[in-house]
Amino acid sequence: MRVDIDNLGFNVSPKLHRINVAAGLLGVSRPTIYRLVRAGRLTLVKISRNASGITDVSLQEFLLQNTRHVDDRGAA
Repeated sequence: MRVDIDNLGFNVSPKLHRINVAAGLLGVSRPTIYRLVRAGRLTLVKISRNASGITDVSLQEFLLQNTRHVDDRGAA
């Protein structure tokens, strides 16, 4: 049976980043990405048995939640 995802009433975004890409974007290692997933700080989508992706939305939220503004002296 084919399901028309456009008529389900929600927006399905194909914006997933493979683990290596997500790690590169955040400047961290693959194990750190998995630790962040286990801690509930990033959202992992299982694509297949050997493939996973991190949602773009969760990466953006993570960056917003962890952004610190510094003053002129460099203190956060």
